[in-house]
Amino acid sequence: MPALAVQRGLFGLENMSLIPGRIGAAVLGNIGAYGVEVKNVLSWAEALDRRTGQTRRFSASECGFRYRGSFFKSAEGRNFIITRAAFDNVRSR
Repeated sequence: MPALAVQRGLFGLENMSLIPGRIGAAVLGNIGAYGVEVKNVLSWAEALDRRTGQTRRFSASECGFRYRGSFFKSAEGRNFIITRAAFDNVRSR
């Protein structure tokens, strides 16, 4: 995900470009490197509620980010599967 952003001339995620994983893991674990974390650039995350089959969009503040964690690591959060995310504060060069 970050590598693709850099290829497209979008910057702000480049510090995370070699961290392995997918979008769900990035949001769930609030990945980061060299002072940049997902919480700094995430606009929203969309997740499937495994109990109801409904999709829900979480704002960045609703994700409850903390150091290498988020709401999705809590007992309630484990009911959700992150399927999409949108990023803000990414700038073009």
